[in-house]
Amino acid sequence: MLEWRPDADRDALLLLDRHLTRAVELNDHLAPAYAYLAEVKAALDPHAETAVAAARQAIALDGKEPAHHLAAARVWLGRGNYDDARREVQTALDLARTARDREAATEVLKAIDAAAKRPAALG
Repeated sequence: MLEWRPDADRDALLLLDRHLTRAVELNDHLAPAYAYLAEVKAALDPHAETAVAAARQAIALDGKEPAHHLAAARVWLGRGNYDDARREVQTALDLARTARDREAATEVLKAIDAAAKRPAALG
């Protein structure tokens, strides 16, 4: 079983990426795998277009699942695109069916707000 750990090292992320990529090759209708893949790809490289593509595919396959919108929000957050991240969180809140869904969305929104308050890195 694949498990997400926020502190996963690069080797673990690469292994997850490989397994999830294979999973969506075998079943291209597996929306949760695309959502998970989006987050793994974003953890490996926040600017990876493949992370955005995987998040969009998860939503295209199952747009009524709040968790897929939160995965997309976290991808946008990692890219510093706070407006799109907030839009995805709002969609997740609109679709939320449980208190847990709402709590997860609230946590992502807090992370967006905290990141937006940090000064931009100097180039």
